[in-house]
Amino acid sequence: MYELINSAIEYVEASIGMLFAMSPQHLVMLLWPFLLLSIPRYLLTEFFALFLAMRPEPKEKAAFREELHRNPPFVSVLLPGFNERETLETTVLSLREQNYPNYEIIVVNDGSSDGMGEVGRKLARRGWVRYFEHRMRGGKSSAANFALNAARGEYVVICDADSTFDSNSIWHLLVEFYRPEVAAVAGNLRVRNADANLLTRMQAMQYVFGIGLGRRVSAMLGILFIVSGAFGALRRSTLIGTGGWETGPGEDGDVTVKARIAGGDVAFAPEAMCMTDAPDAWWPYYRQQLRWNRSMIRFHVRKYGWLFNPFRRPFDVRNLIANIDTVLYLSLIHI
Repeated sequence: MYELINSAIEYVEASIGMLFAMSPQHLVMLLWPFLLLSIPRYLLTEFFALFLAMRPEPKEKAAFREELHRNPPFVSVLLPGFNERETLETTVLSLREQNYPNYEIIVVNDGSSDGMGEVGRKLARRGWVRYFEHRMRGGKSSAANFALNAARGEYVVICDADSTFDSNSIWHLLVEFYRPEVAAVAGNLRVRNADANLLTRMQAMQYVFGIGLGRRVSAMLGILFIVSGAFGALRRSTLIGTGGWETGPGEDGDVTVKARIAGGDVAFAPEAMCMTDAPDAWWPYYRQQLRWNRSMIRFHVRKYGWLFNPFRRPFDVRNLIANIDTVLYLSLIHI
């Protein structure tokens, strides 16, 4: 073990020494993707975020907020889960603390083997949730679609069964539907276990910049392509019209792209906070990132690669820009 640590330290020291030994020209040649793409990207994001913070709230949004308080529409909160015995009740309690007055919580147990069913049935007996159960696991998409079929709300909020939320998060999600063209709203995510170790602290910063700032700017530019399955809202009519969630990993990205292709816009609610645990070990983190990136490539290059074609209908310049941005970003982080 000590030999492995010493080897890693020697490798890092050698790499740092090699960088310092390079001429400025060689450094530019080595780091050109970072200098050309990453620095401008993050600098522009900061400037855009500052601009957004200084803008006054649109009058239409303020009027819609008042209408929501007078006549809050019915909302269905979907909680599909697999082996979430330890976290389900905490998540439901967090949702029950929402100060939004008109909603239901639908829990779908996707063939769990850890006793999640016992917790779900207990919560249903208390009248806290509507509970359904799959005997065999069908995947998150299958469980989410089952919950969607049972949903009675005009708006659907999708959550992970291991998350917690600020008490006014549903309000903040719904107010972003003040524009009729908005089909989906992404919530804001934060790392709950940021103090666990160095890796979780790094991920906490990544969430702040990549989600808190990055998605805010993307939504302003009209190129936001993701509503996280951990926390987001969609119009029920949009979900029904586009066929709901499709089977496979990355179902949240897929359902968002379908909403955009159908002509809808995607907004971001920076104040709608969801807390989630990030991987606290390198190997689970690597597998998570690999799974996410594979899903993004599968959607944006393979399944929806035709969005690059200006002669294919429906063509939207914003969708083209969003696809290019995603592919460039994924290519950059793997260089």
